[in-house]
Amino acid sequence: MNLFTKKPIRLLSLTFYVFLFTLYFSFATERIGAQVWLERGMSRQQIDGYFQALDKQHMHVARLFIMWNFMEIGTDKWDFQVFDWAFESAAKYKVGIVATLMPNFGPTQKGFYYKTQDGAIAKSKRQLDESRIYIQTVVKRYQSHPALSNWMLYNEPGQMPAADSLAIDRFHVFLENKYKNISELNAAWLTGFSNFKEVSYSPNWSGGGFTWPISYLDWQNFWAEHLTWYLSEIAGEIRKLDTKTPLHVNPHALLDIPHRYQLSKWTEFLSSLGASIHPVWHFNDLQRQDYPFGISLVCDMVGSAAGNKPFWVTELQGGHNLYTGSQPVNPTKKEINAWLWTSIASGAEKTIFWCLNPRTQGGESGEWAMLDYKNEPSHRLIEAGKIAAEVEANKEFFDEAKPVKDNVIIAISPETMFLQERNGKGQNQIARQQKAHFLSVMACYKALTMKGYQPSLEFVDNIDWNSKSAKARMVIVPHATGLTDKQLASMKDFCNQGNTLVFSGLTGIFNESEKIRWNENSGYEALTGVKAMEVFTPENEGSFFLPYETFRIKTEAISAQKNPKGYFENALGNGKCILIPAMTDLKFWLNSEEKTYPAFLDGLAKAFKNPLQAEFQSDMPGSYVQCLSDGQKILTLVHVPANGKSKKVKLERKGEKLVKILSGKVLRSPSGSLAFEVESGETFVMMSEKAILPTKP
Repeated sequence: MNLFTKKPIRLLSLTFYVFLFTLYFSFATERIGAQVWLERGMSRQQIDGYFQALDKQHMHVARLFIMWNFMEIGTDKWDFQVFDWAFESAAKYKVGIVATLMPNFGPTQKGFYYKTQDGAIAKSKRQLDESRIYIQTVVKRYQSHPALSNWMLYNEPGQMPAADSLAIDRFHVFLENKYKNISELNAAWLTGFSNFKEVSYSPNWSGGGFTWPISYLDWQNFWAEHLTWYLSEIAGEIRKLDTKTPLHVNPHALLDIPHRYQLSKWTEFLSSLGASIHPVWHFNDLQRQDYPFGISLVCDMVGSAAGNKPFWVTELQGGHNLYTGSQPVNPTKKEINAWLWTSIASGAEKTIFWCLNPRTQGGESGEWAMLDYKNEPSHRLIEAGKIAAEVEANKEFFDEAKPVKDNVIIAISPETMFLQERNGKGQNQIARQQKAHFLSVMACYKALTMKGYQPSLEFVDNIDWNSKSAKARMVIVPHATGLTDKQLASMKDFCNQGNTLVFSGLTGIFNESEKIRWNENSGYEALTGVKAMEVFTPENEGSFFLPYETFRIKTEAISAQKNPKGYFENALGNGKCILIPAMTDLKFWLNSEEKTYPAFLDGLAKAFKNPLQAEFQSDMPGSYVQCLSDGQKILTLVHVPANGKSKKVKLERKGEKLVKILSGKVLRSPSGSLAFEVESGETFVMMSEKAILPTKP
């Protein structure tokens, strides 16, 4: 049925909608939804139809862009009509609105003319002051509306550094706070400035030739701080008027530029942390069959960064793309199923598709929508609606359930990513490229998840290295070339407390300022028990260290024991540090059929596995498991990529019984056993209960 051809229901009073919204809120769940795209000229009936379409699919979240340049039609002249209609319809259909502010795209913002949106930071103090007026105007109008669920500070922060006047003014303050006097800066930068205000942006900072690294690193680190500051300014402006409505934001391209986000600092002023996940934009290092794996990886990264606060998948591709994105993709029913269930099973509090309806003009016109051009629900919307209905039916479980994690952490080093970004531009060998560290992180994650582990992904400085946990932990630091002395000291303490640390590749070769560490007696030697003599590219060093255009370290053991396979193990207190002096992570990334590296990690990680996790009976790169538990019931997801092979899975939870299969199908399930075989390309989701856990962790 086309919702837009029926005679519209007369909209009742706002008071009545408040009553309805309150009455039904306890039955609906604001977990799954879509972006409703609003434009000038839309009718009340048309907008009402969009919210009715969401309600029919059990999708009770709608994200709106509160477009400044759609609303301010003249100086101090505002037209809120289409947005008012949207809020009224949302209240009628018990849909919670996630209102996204667009503080840099109004008619007065000349630096942002001709665009509908972007992730830009204000370029000047004047623009910043003008945006405050816009924020105050919007917040005052909608802060008490019953349909308002969340404020979003703005869409997809993540602009690359730019030498705008506001940024340069703040950079001068940043430098003065760091160096205290200009002579200290000149000594660090190899310059001769007379005062801090004399410093202006130079393209020479970006490297090349024999450029000194410090100015580049200061500028990049400043820009990460500048983005954090700007977000906090918007949050503070909202809080002047609205102290209750939760605040949210959605970084993007997290498999490319995670080092540009100070995510843990953002949580100081956010109520929840999110992410945009568009495979055709953000998964350039993955094949299409591995897109679900990429979603799992991003969710685990954002979930870890959020800490004790909720995380969302704030944008998830919901429709086909034609001219935008790196390649055209029309998501299949199975893909929507895999992407959405993976988001849910990762622990995402909300998952919001982009978009319900398409833009009518300009960039993305006619693309990305879950409704077709006749406003009929597509197969994608119907599939998402079925999953939303399951989530709604199990509301109590999802309100309480938390991800089940193994005591295994993969460390991400922003310092390393800035160093490799500076040196890796234009390189054609993977070991020398700017993503060498993060691809090593992804390889490590892939090797562990294909073995049935659910590791955490955390930034180095977010890891609680000094926690004296009752359960031992293992941290893997793959090819992190830039580590600080403080980080190395924390890692040594971590090992002394009975934990395991794993280094691979050239981890620790430099400090955060690109100063070589291996030419002196340093914390690296005390931690690893090894002297690193030099780096070389082996032609053939055996199967475990097959080069694949990667590096290996020539080493000399001090206190570490060398394994016949070539790695080192150094005992420290009650724990140990393991050094793999070669880039085995990237070797596996380039040849995922290689078995040695995943088997090696599996052998190390078994002692840190959560007993609630599944056990995979066969290797399958790109497969993974996700588990949620509320203490009684357990949701288990197993995804097998569409590569023509099935995967055998066994659950070791004693006394457990199957409650319901929520998605997918199995090829075999022996009587009286939670052992089954998942077909290629399937996402299998089941609910079970009353597990009696083994006594040993």
